[in-house]
Amino acid sequence: MLVVEGEKAADAAQKRFPELVAITWPGGSNALGKVDLAPLAGRMVAIWPDADEPGRKAGESLRRMLVQLGAGAATVRLPEGLPKGWDLADEWPSGLTPAVAQAAIDAALRGGRSETVAPRGFRGDSGGWWWAPEIGGKDGDAPPPPLWLCGPFQLAALARDEDGLDWSLVLDFRDMDGRAKREIIGRAELAGDATDVRRRLMGAGLAIATGRTARERLQALLGMMATSERARLVSSAGWKSGVYVMPHRSVGAAAATESVIFRGRSGGTYHAEAGSYDEWRRLVAAPMAGNAVGAFAMAAAFAGPLMRDLGAEGGGFHLRGGSSTAKTTVLTAAGSVCGGGGPIGFLQTWRNTDNALEAVALAHNDGLLALDELRALSPEAAGAAAYALATGATKGRLRADAELRSRPSWRVMILSTGELSLSDLIRLTRSKDKAYAGQELRLIDIGVDMEVPGPGGKTMGAWHTIHGAESPAAFSDAIKAASSKHYGHALPLFIERYISRLPEMRAAAAELQAAFLADVLVEGDHGQARRGAQRFALVAAAGELAALLDVVPWGQGEAMRGAAILFRRWAAAFGRDSIREDREALLRVRAFIERFEGSRFRWLKDDVGEAESYAIEAAERDGKPREGEARSLDVAGYKGTHEGRGLVYHFNPEFMRGDLFAGMDASAALKAIKEAGFLVSNGESGRLTNKVSIPGVGKRNFYSIAASIMEADLHGEHA
Repeated sequence: MLVVEGEKAADAAQKRFPELVAITWPGGSNALGKVDLAPLAGRMVAIWPDADEPGRKAGESLRRMLVQLGAGAATVRLPEGLPKGWDLADEWPSGLTPAVAQAAIDAALRGGRSETVAPRGFRGDSGGWWWAPEIGGKDGDAPPPPLWLCGPFQLAALARDEDGLDWSLVLDFRDMDGRAKREIIGRAELAGDATDVRRRLMGAGLAIATGRTARERLQALLGMMATSERARLVSSAGWKSGVYVMPHRSVGAAAATESVIFRGRSGGTYHAEAGSYDEWRRLVAAPMAGNAVGAFAMAAAFAGPLMRDLGAEGGGFHLRGGSSTAKTTVLTAAGSVCGGGGPIGFLQTWRNTDNALEAVALAHNDGLLALDELRALSPEAAGAAAYALATGATKGRLRADAELRSRPSWRVMILSTGELSLSDLIRLTRSKDKAYAGQELRLIDIGVDMEVPGPGGKTMGAWHTIHGAESPAAFSDAIKAASSKHYGHALPLFIERYISRLPEMRAAAAELQAAFLADVLVEGDHGQARRGAQRFALVAAAGELAALLDVVPWGQGEAMRGAAILFRRWAAAFGRDSIREDREALLRVRAFIERFEGSRFRWLKDDVGEAESYAIEAAERDGKPREGEARSLDVAGYKGTHEGRGLVYHFNPEFMRGDLFAGMDASAALKAIKEAGFLVSNGESGRLTNKVSIPGVGKRNFYSIAASIMEADLHGEHA
C-alpha cells in the first residue's frame, strides 16, 4: 500500500506506481483522528508525505497509528531540496526520478517490517530508554532533562497465543555480561504496579532505574509501545504450522508468515549448539556404526520429529543394564543429536515433580526426551509418570474463576536408562504392584548388555565393536568427551532436509517401516508384539532417513539391522505368541501355588479328618507335623485328585477374583487359563466354575486349576 495526502496525489501515485495500491484519507492532515484505519491492519504500508512541515507531521502521526493497529508502516525518506509542499501530483522535480522514487518506496516497505513506535516523550538509544519530553511545563519553561529509565532493549514483536489471547511484548536485550536474553512480558502484567515485571527483567540482567518516577515512566513505555512485527506464542515445542519450534530456535520459519516463539524458558532444557557438526559426525555418529544399541538410540533421536507426521503414538524405550555397561554413554551420544551442555549433556532426570515433568515434556514435544536413571523416581510414582509421559496428557486443572484450563499435550520419543526395568521398580512398592502390559508397551524395556566378549574376556556391555579403542571403557570415555564438545547440529539439519523433500521422505518412511515389519514379524505374533514392532520400525526408518539425507555417516541398512537385533531381543523376553495379560494370569496362579501349596489349600478327601488333614499339610511343609500350631485361617481353597487330570487346586471364587487377580480383569484372566487348557470344569463348555463337593458343606462353585500348570512353559519364547 502507498498512502499519500490528497485525492489528486492518490490518483497520480496510482498511475506512477501501478503495482501498488495508492490511497488517501478524507479531510486532510487535521482529520486523521476521525479516520477508520482498521482495513490497513496487517498490511505493508509506505507513507509518502507532502514536502513541508505539516505533511511530515501528518505522515508521522499516520505511521504511529498504523503501527499501533499492527500494520507494517514506514515513511518514505524524501530527498533534500524538494520544493515546499511538493507531492506526487506535481511534475518530477530536479534530482527526483521515477527510479529514485521507486527505490525510496521499496526501502520504506522493507523498513516497516520491524518498525517500533514508542509513545511521545520517550526515546531509545545505545544508552537505554529515556523519558525526554519535547516541551516544558507551564509558562514556556525549558523541557526537563532526560530521565534514564533502563538499559537498551528492542521490542522484537507483539505476540499472542494461538487463540489470539494473552497479548505480550517480546523484549530482546543483552545482560550485563553481554549475553543475549529474551523476556516475554504479558500486557496483563502491566495492569498493576508491574513490580513482578521489573523484578523479572532485573533478574535477567537488564539495568532498571529504581526511582518512583522512572518506574512509572517505564511502565507507561511498556504499556504503550508498539511494533508491526507479530509473533505467535506456543506453550510446547514441536511442529506448529509447518515450523519446527525448539526452545532456542525454530526450523523452517522462512516459510512462515510470522515467527513462532516458545514461551517457556529455554534454560529449562539443554537444546543448544556447540562445537563442529563435522567433528560430531566423525567422533560421535560414525562410531555408532556396527553398534546396535548405539545406532538404535541415535536413530530414536531423529524419530521424535517424525512421530506426528507419520501417525505414531507417544512412548519410547528403556535401556536397562548394570553399572559400566555404557547405557548412559549411549544415551548421551543420542542426546547430542538435539543438544547438550547440561550436567549430563542433553539428558534430563526422572527426578521431577509432576508439574515439572509436564513442563519438561512440553519443551521436548515432537522430539527426543532423554531421561537418565529411572531409579531416581520413587516406585510409587514410576508407573504413573511413565504412562503420563508416553500418553502425553496433563492433569485437568481449574482456573481461578473455576473454569477448566486448556490442557496442553505432547508427543515424545522417550529414551530412558536404569539398572532396573519399569516392572522391577514398580514391584518395589509396598503393595508389590506389577506393571500393566500397556505401561510396558509404552516404555519398552531393552537389556543393553550385548554379551560380546572384549579385551580380557569381559563383555563389552552395550558395544558390539569399539573400533580399535584400547578397551570398552576408553571407547565410552571418548564418546562422552566428544558428545560434550560437539552437539545440537544434526537435528536442525535433519529437519531442514526432511522438510525440503517432504513427499519423498514420507513415502520412503512408509516403505522402510513396512520392510522392517516384514523382516522381523513371524506367524503367530500376537497384537502386543506387533504393536511393539511398530515403534521399533519407526526408529529404524528414522535412522535410515538420517543416512539417506547424509546427516549421519552410516551406510544404508545400519539402523534397520540394529533395530532388528533389539526387537528380537525384546520380543523373546516379552513373549510373542500370547498377550502379556494372559501370561501374567498363568504366572500368578503358578507362583501362588508354589508358595502356598502346603499352607493355604486343604486336602479334599472323604476319609481324611480335620486333624489328619492338618498333619498332611504340615508334613508337606517340612516333613513332620507340629503339634499345637494353629492352622492358617486364610485358606485359598482345596486340593484333591480329579479323574483324568490328576491333582487339581480348587480356588475360592472370592479369593481368586478379589485377591489373586487384583488389578487385572479377572474374567479375562480365567478365560486365558481355560484357553491354555488348565481350567477344569464339570459344567457346560462356556462355564468357568467347577462344582466340587465339600465334606460337611455340600457342593460349591470353585475355579479349579490343574496341577499341570506347574510344569508348563509359560513364556512362549522364540526368536
